[in-house]
Amino acid sequence: MEFIAVLVEGVLTLAVGYAGWKFKKMREAEEKNKQRKEDFEELELLNTRMNLIRECNYYIEKGFAPIYARTGIADIYKKYHSLGGNGGIEDLYSKLLSLPIKD
Repeated sequence: MEFIAVLVEGVLTLAVGYAGWKFKKMREAEEKNKQRKEDFEELELLNTRMNLIRECNYYIEKGFAPIYARTGIADIYKKYHSLGGNGGIEDLYSKLLSLPIKD
């Protein structure tokens, strides 16, 4: 009878140890996935910033901006700004808006 008690205690100890190890691995994977998601979100924001800079500079160099370009850039800029994009491109965006509209 004592052997069975020791055996059950050993099995329970192993089961609890395994469950703790598995839980730790799941938490580590969850943290890694969370970090990856944050990194991808930041990368998307940076990519959007680069596109806005490129588009604004393109039309500023041309000296005018068609209405469709202004509208598209304005929509992207609003989303960029609402998602936490900083104000570093506000000057470029303002210059774009001050350009004459041509088709």
